[in-house]
Amino acid sequence: FIHILPAAMNALTDECLPEGWKEYEAYAGLFAMLAILAMQLIEFIAHHQLQRVLIHETKVVIEEAQTQSAIIPIESSQQHGHSHGLSLLQDSHNHRVTTYLLEFGIAAHSVLIGVALGTDDGSHFIVLFITLCFHQFFEAIALGAQISQLNNKSILPAIFMVSFFALTTPVGIAIGIGVHLNTYNPKSLVAL
Repeated sequence: FIHILPAAMNALTDECLPEGWKEYEAYAGLFAMLAILAMQLIEFIAHHQLQRVLIHETKVVIEEAQTQSAIIPIESSQQHGHSHGLSLLQDSHNHRVTTYLLEFGIAAHSVLIGVALGTDDGSHFIVLFITLCFHQFFEAIALGAQISQLNNKSILPAIFMVSFFALTTPVGIAIGIGVHLNTYNPKSLVAL
């Protein structure tokens, strides 16, 4: 975010932009704030949906417990007054939502930096490629740590998430190369 904002501010004051873009100088900041608000909205909606699922699951657990307590005689049951099961379930669901949002954000970012690498005209390619390799390496470690903490019953979701991450940058590079070969002009409005 921080390393892209100055370049965006510079690009959004370029001469090739129509006059309407030149009337307000802080479009980059506006778009950054709108992106942050959109991310907050997506996270709020995801957690709201999670809460609805947890309420439903809690009702099911309570109904099952009431059914079993009607069957088991009171003398044979021992309780100590509280339960940690629902709290752990909520923590697990919160971690799952956070991991999926992280995966989505990293995937979108990886496609965009792949496009930037694919459209590079060669003057900064080596530096950009080395930077991208280090950047993706550390993103992979962070995402892998989050994925490894998910309580999946199967390894398939983890394999899918890792594969999805591994393919996003090459897809972005392919898109960038396709754009670069066909219609790319670094001084055009489309390039911005």
